[in-house]
Amino acid sequence: MVYYAMGLMPLLQKAREPVDPETPLKMIDVFYADDGNASGRLEDLKLWYARLKEMGPNFGFHINADKSYLLVKSEFENRAKTLFEDTGINITSEGARHLGAALGSDTFVQSYVQDQVNKLIDMVSNLADIASNHPHLAFSNFTSSLKFKWCYLQRTIP
Repeated sequence: MVYYAMGLMPLLQKAREPVDPETPLKMIDVFYADDGNASGRLEDLKLWYARLKEMGPNFGFHINADKSYLLVKSEFENRAKTLFEDTGINITSEGARHLGAALGSDTFVQSYVQDQVNKLIDMVSNLADIASNHPHLAFSNFTSSLKFKWCYLQRTIP
């Protein structure tokens, strides 16, 4: 994974290059291996995305528009939909999930957290059923898996 991330650096540097040296792109991007995100003006994000889409395959980087989200303020949503209409990117002002965390409006975050908590409740309930016959197995599962899911959820919610 480290070598893949290093191999993407030239692509990311080319994608960030300004069209005119006098007016740099007003955006910032961050990548973790092949998971990337960016923030900035819509026009700059569109140019950045187009460059990644065009040059990415030469570097082994393929954008999946179905899994890509553009999270915008509600007043920019219509403009974003017009600007990015040919890309297939999901555009929303409500919220989106990013690396297991919820980003967006308070309503979206609360709904996401409630869903995750309900899933954890079901897991604990199933684990309690298993514990009646196999206590060591249930304890091992809890200490090596389930508690980390709960901790991750707590760390990633605002």
